Order: sequence, then structure tokens, then C-alpha cells
Amino acid sequence: MSCNNDKSKPIYVVTSYPVQFILSEIVGTNAEIVCLVPAGSSPHTYAPKPSDVKSSYGSIALIYVSENFDEWASDFPAKNKIKLMELLPEDQILYFDDGHGHEHNHNHAHDHNCGHGVDPHFWLDPLTVKEIVKPLTDKLAELDPANAESYRTNADLFIKKLDNIHRSADEILVEVKGKAVFLQHPSFLYLLNRYNMVYAGSIEENPGKEPGPKYIKTLVDQVRESGTKSIFSEPQLNNKISETVSSGAEVLLYELDPLGGSETIKSYSDLILKNAETLRKALR
Repeated sequence: MSCNNDKSKPIYVVTSYPVQFILSEIVGTNAEIVCLVPAGSSPHTYAPKPSDVKSSYGSIALIYVSENFDEWASDFPAKNKIKLMELLPEDQILYFDDGHGHEHNHNHAHDHNCGHGVDPHFWLDPLTVKEIVKPLTDKLAELDPANAESYRTNADLFIKKLDNIHRSADEILVEVKGKAVFLQHPSFLYLLNRYNMVYAGSIEENPGKEPGPKYIKTLVDQVRESGTKSIFSEPQLNNKISETVSSGAEVLLYELDPLGGSETIKSYSDLILKNAETLRKALR
């Protein structure tokens, strides 16, 4: 869904596939969407190119997630910038507990200034995505009044679709509720929180920063003690350490994809339901 030089359509530049998936549901065929981070790369570790900066010049808006996900985009010279985390109500935001674990309850959001890091991966919970649809649509309608009515119609349909995706994910995951989940990095906390699974730890607390031997041994012990059958890697990050931990703990290694954009994950629905299927297969 990149720009095909149709000058009559407004162009939105987005940093990553999850943002593209959400935006495309609202704008439909009324606008072009240019996605900067290619499939298989992580916005956390991405180094923007001069062409990325240039593409933001001609856009109606640049849409990114947050300071701790795709901060590099916040300095781009776009006329308008929309930061999605700013559109989320306080009580929907999840917080890291000092980088070592996780505040599991949405109600911890009142600790806004207590030094806990905000978890930016909100799109992995369809009900949290629902919370940003209307405020995002309002901003788009303001920037592009000619298509405002169409955007609002699409947004209403997307909200219904999100309810259906949530119900489907809930059905898929019902038999793995309460299971311990070890991730490559703390990316799926919104999904685990929504569907009552237990976040048990990550290979990399910070994406792209590989742990030392001591931490790897601790992880192997934690995985063994948890009784889980599987741990998870991500296609955007090096899975070498995940392989070491899975063989050390004698568990299977599956892949969860928090971003999509691949041949198998081409829409928001794919992103949630295909990952839910992987979790069910790996943990039941």
C-alpha cells in the first residue's frame, strides 16, 4: 500500500505496519499510505534514510507511535504529526515495572509520573485499538475535510470489526488462559493482559540488546520452573539467544510477529488472529 503517485489523493506517512493496518481501515481507498519501516525490520532499531525524511515532506500527516517505539520519526519535517499513544485514555495504557516485568492491570495507569516506562505496543489488543479510532478519525477528518464523512463511516465499521476480532481471539485463547508466556522482548503484554495469560519474562528487555551469559542461565531456569512447553522469538529480532534458551530449557521455539507486513500477516485481523493461533498451538 505504497504511494502510486496519484496526486489527487492525500498521502499519509506511517512508521510501521501496525499503524498502516489501523489507518487503512479508516481511510480506505481515499488516501495513499506510505510505510517507512520495511517488513522484517523493527521500528525500535530502525535507522531512517534520507528518503524517509523526504517522503514526510509531501504528506498530509506523519503518524507514529511513541518516544520509546519510533522516536526517530518525531523529528521529521512533516506539516502535521500524530502520535498515537497520545490518543489513548490514561486507563488504557500499560506500564513496565522499571523495565523488569510488567504492571498487569490497566488500573496502574495512574502511576503516570512514577518512572515506569509506557508500553507502546497498544495495537496488540483490539479493544485498546478501539479507544483510539474515534480521536484518530477526528484528526484525519480535520486534516482532510473532503473525505471526512467517508473516514467516519469506515471508522464505525472498523469499531464493529474490532469487537469481532476480540471475540475470535478470546475463543482461540480460551484454553491457554493462565499459561506462562516467555517473549523475545516485552511486545505482547497488551494481548496477554487482555486474554488473561501470564507474562513470565523476555529474552531481551530492550529490543536489539542481547543478554549476557548470566541472564541467559537465569532465563533457562525460569523457563524450566514455569513448566511452559514453548517460548517465542520474533521475525524482526535476532533469534540466536532464543534458540539457546529453548534448547537449554528443552522447550519448543515458536515465532510471534508483533508487526506483520509479511506474506501471512497483511491486515489488522491477521495480526491478532494469527498470533493468537500460534499462542494456542504452542501452549496448550
